[in-house]
Amino acid sequence: MQIDLDRMQRRLAALTTPALGGTPAGGMSRLALTDTDRAARDLFVSWLEEEGLTPRVDDFGNIYGRREGDEPGLAPVLVGSHLDTVPGGGRFDGILGVVAALEVASALNDARVRTRRPIEIVDWTTRRGHASPRRCSPRAG
Repeated sequence: MQIDLDRMQRRLAALTTPALGGTPAGGMSRLALTDTDRAARDLFVSWLEEEGLTPRVDDFGNIYGRREGDEPGLAPVLVGSHLDTVPGGGRFDGILGVVAALEVASALNDARVRTRRPIEIVDWTTRRGHASPRRCSPRAG
């Protein structure tokens, strides 16, 4: 089984365009719950669907893409990170974790590998907590 570096690079490039918050200096400014964040989240959901994963959004707005395992009643393996950034954040902060997690599912699909447990790829919403005056973690509930 191999990862597809070209596919990963295409996904990273798509998430770092100026339209999605890429800055001229090569960083990112994609605040949570903004139009650019929404566009990145929509793109992520489209990739989940292309890979045959089942997307869902929880009450906090976190996005999960589920790849079923042979025993769907087992707790899933959860992997991912966040698509939002702080103002002037690093180019791959958060998104590398999301894209790498998605690539794991893609590589498993390409190789037709079945897993015992389900795998869920996650994008934590407002992981950085800058969208409100109080710091928060979307994983608290």
